[in-house]
Amino acid sequence: MPHTTNLCLRRASSQDAPSISWLAERCYAPWHRIMGIKPQPLDADYHQIIHQDEVWLSKAQSTPAASLVLRQELEHLLLWSITVLPSLNGRGIGNKLLDFTFERAKALELMEVRLFTHVSMERNRTWYLRRGFEEIEPPPGQLGKLVAMKCAV
Repeated sequence: MPHTTNLCLRRASSQDAPSISWLAERCYAPWHRIMGIKPQPLDADYHQIIHQDEVWLSKAQSTPAASLVLRQELEHLLLWSITVLPSLNGRGIGNKLLDFTFERAKALELMEVRLFTHVSMERNRTWYLRRGFEEIEPPPGQLGKLVAMKCAV
C-alpha cells in the first residue's frame, strides 16, 4: 500500500465503489451549478471504472478522504479524476495525490500525464499550471468549455 507523508492510498476494489461515488458527490456537486453542466464523475459507474482503470482511495478512519482515477492510454497517463474531501483541503493532500500520479506514470513507463478540466474551474487550472502542466488543444469535438492539460514526468 503506497504511503505518501500522512496519506495512505490503496487500490480500490468493487466494494469501494459507493465510497468513491460519495466522495465524488462532495467534491464535484458544487461545480454543477457553476459549470452549468453535470461533471462526469457525478454520473460515473464506479464499479465499471474500478474494473477498467486504476482507482486509488485514501480513508481518514472510516471516512473516504481522497481518491484518484488514473487511465492508462497509449502514450500518457490520463488523470481522469482527483478528489479531496473539501473539509481536508489546504493540507497538501492534492499535491501528494498529484505526486503519486507522476510516480505511477513513471512506473508505467509513460512520460506524460494529461487531464481535462472545465474552463470555470480557474482555481484548479491555476494549481495545475503551478505544478508544471500546460494547456493544450483539446481533442477534436471537445472544444468549448473543456480545457486539456499535459505535464511531462
